[in-house]
Amino acid sequence: MKKTTAILLIALLLGTGLFAVATEKGPAKIHVSSLVAEFSLFGVSSARLLPAAYTSIANFSKAVSASISSTVVMTQLGDQVLVGYVAALNNTKVPLNIYLAATPLSNGTDSVLIHVTPTHYNIPKAADSTFGILESSPIHIKEKTPGAAQRAPAGEYASTIRITLTFGG
Repeated sequence: MKKTTAILLIALLLGTGLFAVATEKGPAKIHVSSLVAEFSLFGVSSARLLPAAYTSIANFSKAVSASISSTVVMTQLGDQVLVGYVAALNNTKVPLNIYLAATPLSNGTDSVLIHVTPTHYNIPKAADSTFGILESSPIHIKEKTPGAAQRAPAGEYASTIRITLTFGG
């Protein structure tokens, strides 16, 4: 008898729970929230990036490098010489700037002063589910003193172009 009473009591409780009705009137709600972390990515490449590179962080990261090597003909530095491209993605609500600066082409004892052009690029702010994008933008170098590169003593020369990111309009 005790078993039968216990089984009936359990069945009654389960049945009541199955057919319970909410006492509150109106629609049910689920509040959803999310956080998107800020990022600003930039990198260099030897060639222009394809449009698909700008569609996701993963694609962009695969398409650019932290550094590349470029070889130039010293005697051609009287004119601008292309040495690579810079590109960037930005998901912040502020525009960003990339600044470029070059060290002299030097072989340890001799050097040829060069300048990089342009000296900066702007990266637009993100808006409406769209990244702020700096598409592949060329980086050129040129000698500062006309004819200096042609008169350079024999040797292996090297320079570094440093690219820095700053926040602000």
